[in-house]
Amino acid sequence: MMKRWDGYHFPLVDMAMSDVEVFRIAGDLRADRGTPEQACQLITQFVAAAYTVEGPSHELVTFVRDALADYLSGSTFAAAFHVKRGRRGRPAANVRARIALAKCMLRLHVVHGAPLEDAAIAAADTLNSNRTKAWEAFGDCKAKALQEMRVRADGPPEVDETFPLHRDRIIRLFKAAIA
Repeated sequence: MMKRWDGYHFPLVDMAMSDVEVFRIAGDLRADRGTPEQACQLITQFVAAAYTVEGPSHELVTFVRDALADYLSGSTFAAAFHVKRGRRGRPAANVRARIALAKCMLRLHVVHGAPLEDAAIAAADTLNSNRTKAWEAFGDCKAKALQEMRVRADGPPEVDETFPLHRDRIIRLFKAAIA
């Protein structure tokens, strides 16, 4: 429910979520375990917090940033923000294989500093594919791959965005996709 005042919409929020709750729900949504209602709650929290002096928390900004990156890489708005339930069950093996190729390329380029062409060849060799399929997977799935590399239940993230070199390489990759 929204409250209107001089052209602005102020969402009514019963209770502000803690950063831990936002992190948990955003992680569930990224892993397709969350509900569209939870996605709407996060978006409502983001908009409401944007009207405050403190602004949205880092976790809320990260959720919105990742969703917008997913949208810009070709996903629908509803799918990017997880407000529409997708197919149930696990993704097709082909989709998982494509995300694995994209993750391997990202890891080689962002973490290890390999040029993208070398990363494509190495990822293809590692995952028994070919260079063309690696590039196609990277183009289609790099946003999803980056999301999976950021949030891991079993340890620290594979990509450390606080490390300036990693952050700069990620920014260059996604700026090239937008341009």
